[in-house]
Amino acid sequence: MEPISKYLTNLKDFEFYNPIYTGPSYIYHFTQPIKIKKLKLASSLDSSTWLSSLLKNCPELEEFNYSPPSGFIDSNLALTFDKPAKIKKLTIDCQDLNRSTLDSILLNCPHLKELDIIFPNEWKPYSDIVLQRCTNLEHLTLHSRYSLPSQEEYNSLKFLSTSSFKNTLISLTLNNLNFCCSANSLHLKDYSNLKFVKLQIPNRGYGKWGSVAPFNEDFWSGYLRSSYLNSDYDGYKLTKL
Repeated sequence: MEPISKYLTNLKDFEFYNPIYTGPSYIYHFTQPIKIKKLKLASSLDSSTWLSSLLKNCPELEEFNYSPPSGFIDSNLALTFDKPAKIKKLTIDCQDLNRSTLDSILLNCPHLKELDIIFPNEWKPYSDIVLQRCTNLEHLTLHSRYSLPSQEEYNSLKFLSTSSFKNTLISLTLNNLNFCCSANSLHLKDYSNLKFVKLQIPNRGYGKWGSVAPFNEDFWSGYLRSSYLNSDYDGYKLTKL
């Protein structure tokens, strides 16, 4: 990547995709600062070295997407930020990141407004970090696996009752679980600026309606419910009245 950072110094949008395991002989670095504002990394890593070099040499970065392909997972991948970043929008898959890495990233993103995060199976410690560190969050999208420890706490949204972004969050989207019947707005009652909530599950109907989970109206008084279907999800949108 040296020619990129050397000759394309005004590059604003960069995406790196590599579905194959990245061995030591295929490590790339940005060697000098570059003006990238949007960076997407869809690559498996055996080391955080080049990922750290990318972030260090992108001082103007505002949107960062880290989405490693599944299948080559190093659950101990460590990453630290040397200084606070300007990142406002973060999309991140935590399947190969340890907890200290996520904590370091969020701690050094004081301007973060939008977070789209995929939790690993042991979701609770990661969610605790999000709830603590993202003090100015406005838009939050959560993904998780189908079978979780403490699943009822996740499904009911109870874990969100202790967040540090109750006064700033505008929209909340939860994906990938058939949890609609147990999701409860009681745990969101202190979210003063919340406009809407989306509860989504993968569309298994191949374009046909029918996979949306049962819904408990009693848990969502004060919200207007609408259903929708697209190519990826069936879901409910709950708009606060």
